[in-house]
Amino acid sequence: MKTHKYLFAVLLLLWSGAEKLYAQYWGEMVLEKSFEQENFFFTPTELKPYGLSTYSAVAPGLFSDQILNLSLNPACVWQDSEKSVYVYADFRSIHNLQSDKYGIRPLYGYDMVRYDANYFFPAFYSEPREETLPFFAGALMLRPIQIWGRKPVFGVTYRMIFQDEDYYAIPFDIYRSSIGMDYAGNQMMDESVMPVVDRYRGEDRMNQTGHFLSFFSGVEIMPWLTLGFRINRTTFDRDGKVGSHNLWNDNSESSVWEDWEWRSQNYDHWDYSSGMSINLNKDIRLGIKAGYLKGDVSQVLGTEDSSYYSFGQINQNDNWGLYDRSASSSKSWVHDGRTYYGGLDFHLRISPSLTSVFYFLRENTDKDITLKANIADTSFSSYRSTWEQNTWESVYAYSLTDSRSGSGTYTRDRNVFAAMFQWQMDGNKSLNFGAQIETQDARTKTLENVIANRFFYNAYSNTNPDYPDAENMNKVSESKELDWDFRARRTDIRIPVVFNWRVSPAVELIFGINRTMSRWTIDDVTLAKFDYRVTTTDTSTVRKENFGERYSEPTEKRTHIQTAMIAGITFRPTEKLSVRLLTVPRFENRYGGSELSHLEWWLSFNVTK
Repeated sequence: MKTHKYLFAVLLLLWSGAEKLYAQYWGEMVLEKSFEQENFFFTPTELKPYGLSTYSAVAPGLFSDQILNLSLNPACVWQDSEKSVYVYADFRSIHNLQSDKYGIRPLYGYDMVRYDANYFFPAFYSEPREETLPFFAGALMLRPIQIWGRKPVFGVTYRMIFQDEDYYAIPFDIYRSSIGMDYAGNQMMDESVMPVVDRYRGEDRMNQTGHFLSFFSGVEIMPWLTLGFRINRTTFDRDGKVGSHNLWNDNSESSVWEDWEWRSQNYDHWDYSSGMSINLNKDIRLGIKAGYLKGDVSQVLGTEDSSYYSFGQINQNDNWGLYDRSASSSKSWVHDGRTYYGGLDFHLRISPSLTSVFYFLRENTDKDITLKANIADTSFSSYRSTWEQNTWESVYAYSLTDSRSGSGTYTRDRNVFAAMFQWQMDGNKSLNFGAQIETQDARTKTLENVIANRFFYNAYSNTNPDYPDAENMNKVSESKELDWDFRARRTDIRIPVVFNWRVSPAVELIFGINRTMSRWTIDDVTLAKFDYRVTTTDTSTVRKENFGERYSEPTEKRTHIQTAMIAGITFRPTEKLSVRLLTVPRFENRYGGSELSHLEWWLSFNVTK
């Protein structure tokens, strides 16, 4: 009897998962820390050839490419007036994000492990997951008509995310449920009295779909002036669920329990930009662009945990047990934001073989944040056990409620300065190199109103006089405001060097390196302002009113260095078609030296006519 119950307990722990072994509740943690970010939220997104790994940030200006030039300025449209059709398509690999190898508790914005240009600092997922990247991208540019002697360019770009993977949890949640545990992580039911489950229904999935569609056009108004504009529509949906339903019963024992967690997220934005390009003379070109982005994102996270178990005849047998639990939570986030951005680009032909590109980009983002959550968790456990004429009896009960709502703001300033050089060393060899400095300063401030109640009761009795009876009760009721102030400042320095060698008219090789050095400073302060807190312990009650508690994380100053290599080959079987294969191994400096973090590949096709 005890053997099969013990095996069931082991299976239960394995099924629950490492992150669900203990129920957890942090009353002074704020909701916004559990919002899941993506690098394309509230920021302009462009299709970038050569945009693998850290090269996505430095590719514009470093490489001479028709699509990349649009990232700098919508007026940098197709310059080759002899051709009327340009087609581009690429496919790329998807890799896993870094898991938490060192047990570091995730920081706010844990997704920033990707070290993307739009993230402020790194942290870690508690379990591996796939990075959210487009698996396909394409572009089309046409000159279909002629107007007043000019041939305007019309174009479209499209990228798509379509990923299915196992469900991954948000690690910085204020509450997480677990079967057999109360909100404080205390065990509610003895493992030896849990039955074997032989009926099971489970689910473990995460689906993510994104669409990035842009339309653009440009026309040469005069020989020295080109105008362009761009409209982008981005949508992204994420939903997933994990959990199981278990049922078992016979004449003497019965058990039914369910544990589910689900999450959904919906994001969309409209992005409008325009630009002009002015040819000051045959060697100097100046560009100006400006844009406005408006978007919103909503996220919902819910849990449901129901458990029931009994064996024996309650209050009639020498051995019986009863366990009853019900827990649920719902949390929601809404971000409504806008981004204003602009830039200057300066193209200078220093000599017939050397061209330089200097540019400055600035973004300013502000968001309004709305937060809401409700948590309810109750459990009751009672049992009687008789062994060698001794009888043990126990009653255990607890409850937790947390109801909160709030609002806040988010602001971010981002600046990028770059100097890139394209040097044609001889007829078949070229060297591209440069430097880029990026600074970001982001601040999040939220205020949450919280009403919370916690109750705990435990009674124990034993017929053996060597084990005295015991009874404990604890109750806490409180009303408070959580005032959270979070600031992250980051500086990145990137130095890319890329060598191109055209070994024949049909084959070109590419080798390069991009060194990225990042430094960030993080300030995280939560001030809990209590209207009241009433604490009852057994027969003693203490009431406190109008007081505050400050939770200040130490100011963190960190640095990070990573190196991304690039190697590839381009085939040109005809003048109209080119096929390029790129690979990027990325190394990161960690304890004990550099490690290969991941390897990416990229296959692209270009057709011109």
